[in-house]
Amino acid sequence: MPTSRTLTTLDYFSETYKDIEDNSNGSDFKSFNSRVLLAIYSEITFPGLPIEVDEMETHTFTSKLSEAWFAYETLLPIIAKFGFESDKPEKIKPYGSANTIQEAIALHRNFASPGIPLGKATMFDDSRITDAYLEILMEGSIDDFCQSIQSITSTTDSRDKTQAYMLHLEKHSLGLQKDLLLLSYNAITNSNSTTAPYHVMSIAYAVRNQYVHAGEIFSSGIEDLSIKSTLLAACFTFVTQYALIIATQLIIHSVEN
Repeated sequence: MPTSRTLTTLDYFSETYKDIEDNSNGSDFKSFNSRVLLAIYSEITFPGLPIEVDEMETHTFTSKLSEAWFAYETLLPIIAKFGFESDKPEKIKPYGSANTIQEAIALHRNFASPGIPLGKATMFDDSRITDAYLEILMEGSIDDFCQSIQSITSTTDSRDKTQAYMLHLEKHSLGLQKDLLLLSYNAITNSNSTTAPYHVMSIAYAVRNQYVHAGEIFSSGIEDLSIKSTLLAACFTFVTQYALIIATQLIIHSVEN
């Protein structure tokens, strides 16, 4: 069942989409509309299959998170078309002597980048969200995500297990995705850090890549499935809401111009 904030954000998008659905600009968002509804309302059942609740939830949210990512990806050409892309940093410096999350944690350092690596997870410039209601929805979405994962980041044991899964994702990532996962892990497990949309989107993209390209199953990368299902559920909810917020802002821009 979608969260109340997801339904609220979807309603705002749907009302905005009606303004352009029948004109030439509406075709740009047709695929997004179809895919985001599929991600939100699709249900996965396992009739006759002996499967535990944690196994079922983990597989379900892995699949639904991938669908939500596919919906977001349909917006990338429109983001580029409207010039709403994030600025590309002039230079990305290495994270000290750490190349992995594990090394970063071992060195007890709070790694920061002089610029955010530009990729699919970081493509949208969040400062382009100028609609007041969308700004409120965005703030609420981030707060909801942080609250949703509190149970898996509030104790040493749960953080260690979350770290183990993030290490699994990082191990199978390449290039800037490794850098982004370092930033993401630090942000979601450090109470002094601020979680930004690209932190969540980077995790979502890594999960999507593992699911599509590496045959990710519910038990991949972690033994405690309650940790994994909690993280994936929170990521799915955020990616869905974030994509809806971006799409709505793009439509508002299209109508105004």
